[in-house]
Amino acid sequence: MTGADAALQELLLLAAARHMLTKAVLSKPGDSREKKTVLTLRRIGQDERLQAERFLTDGKALHENLPAAPSPRL
Repeated sequence: MTGADAALQELLLLAAARHMLTKAVLSKPGDSREKKTVLTLRRIGQDERLQAERFLTDGKALHENLPAAPSPRL
């Protein structure tokens, strides 16, 4: 992950944690197998998660639930 990617990831997680982000569409992924990624803030059980839905060029969609808070720095 590049420094710019890490900075964007941290910014998205911070916005989600502050409830300033409800949905983000990333339309130019670095991986040529992907068309776009859609991030949506969701409540799963007692936790808030960012659901990452990645749309691939072969028509498949992959889902991943990410913590909706930035990780603490050590």
